[in-house]
Amino acid sequence: SGGEQQRTAIGRAIVQPAELLLLDEPLSNLDARLRIQLRIAFKQIHQELGQAVVYVTHDQVEAMSLSDSVGVLNQGRFEQIGSPDEVYHRPATRFVARFIGTPPMNLIPAEVESAAGEPVLAGSGFSVPAPELRRLSAAPKRLEIGIRPESILVAPSAGPETPFPAELVWVERLGARSILDLTLGGAPVKATVPAGTVDLAPGQAAWCGFRPQSHHLLDPSTGRFLR
Repeated sequence: SGGEQQRTAIGRAIVQPAELLLLDEPLSNLDARLRIQLRIAFKQIHQELGQAVVYVTHDQVEAMSLSDSVGVLNQGRFEQIGSPDEVYHRPATRFVARFIGTPPMNLIPAEVESAAGEPVLAGSGFSVPAPELRRLSAAPKRLEIGIRPESILVAPSAGPETPFPAELVWVERLGARSILDLTLGGAPVKATVPAGTVDLAPGQAAWCGFRPQSHHLLDPSTGRFLR
């Protein structure tokens, strides 16, 4: 089978002593159980032998779980090179933010306004304080707020942490967690919550909340996050 041929090829590559191991989609023909087993084996080989491995994959789980350093390629160019934590928590560009993460990072349009002399980020259905904008000398008027789905709070009623009205469109139940598809002021937003923590059905009103971080503010004109 294709999977057996692929495993044989991997074995032939590993058994030959070399300073550098080049692997291009080495697990693409294997089922999920074997993929997990071989990911662990590759990590052990790298740690035990100290062999450098260049591993090409379209599977971000493989990239995040195996690598010490991730290079995210787009149209033949590196968008960002960094540790798995860096590319996940501090993406450099829109492409990286939308490529890394399942579901990917939400990018919510907003405008910089002033309230009582303090900068705020206002969008359709929400307004949040943004004191970090005072440290930016040339922040654009229009921004996109990057929010990871797990950083969005959702509740069936309004509260101090969930002040913004939304509507629940769909619920994906994935065992230990659920993915909520919401509309916030007409904009689609995804949130991930532990299973059973939000008792809502599609079509019901929901309330959500989030806190922008200074390194998650994207300039739409450049496609890059402000630093």
